[in-house]
Amino acid sequence: MAVRTTINIQKLNEPAGVDLAFVAVDAVNGMQVNNTGKCIVFVQAEGTASCTVTIASLPDLNDRTGDASHAVTGDAVRAFGPFGDSSIWGDGTRLFLDFSAVLGTVKVAVAQS
Repeated sequence: MAVRTTINIQKLNEPAGVDLAFVAVDAVNGMQVNNTGKCIVFVQAEGTASCTVTIASLPDLNDRTGDASHAVTGDAVRAFGPFGDSSIWGDGTRLFLDFSAVLGTVKVAVAQS
């Protein structure tokens, strides 16, 4: 199994705003971030770029499952989260992000307050 690319969590703690540092998505290996329960994932599609992002889930105490999967298209930034109950996302500790149908420049950033 391939090793997922790790994303660093950035802090949103400046009243004047923070410039998020986006990194290119790793569509081949997938990506991961430590799920603190407060993470917001930002996916940016530049210009005419597009992709589908899937955030894997685990069954909860009631055996519900439901990966979060959404298209991001055309010069947009889409935010996902927070993923408050970390026990039902990724492997229970890390949040897993998979990218498919990537066309053009697609980037990702993760932040929390």
